[in-house]
Amino acid sequence: MSATAAPLDAAEIRKVISLLLNHPSLSAYYHFDVRPQRIPLKVVNQSAQALDLAGVLAAGKPTELASAADRNSLVIKRFSVDAGRATLVFEFLPEGVLGTAQFIKVDGSWKLDELELAER
Repeated sequence: MSATAAPLDAAEIRKVISLLLNHPSLSAYYHFDVRPQRIPLKVVNQSAQALDLAGVLAAGKPTELASAADRNSLVIKRFSVDAGRATLVFEFLPEGVLGTAQFIKVDGSWKLDELELAER
């Protein structure tokens, strides 16, 4: 996190994470209907940003903050904030999806600006 950026509060963090987890391009990889072992979606935080996922859903299913990754986890590798912009770098392990999400704060609300996904 940049020294010039104000830290995000827990509600803002939940909003940013929710925008990411519920984006149709990413949620298409969950396959919860045929992979029930992926519920709840385990999110592992490897970034320096503290996360609070209370009440955050992914495609209508619960999420859980996990301390260690397993083969069904989504791993947040980096979460940075600077001057009304946030960037998350993540990996959805079971599908081999690597991603970067860019968020912007517009009129006091966070919006997903750009999402890049790539399969390994």
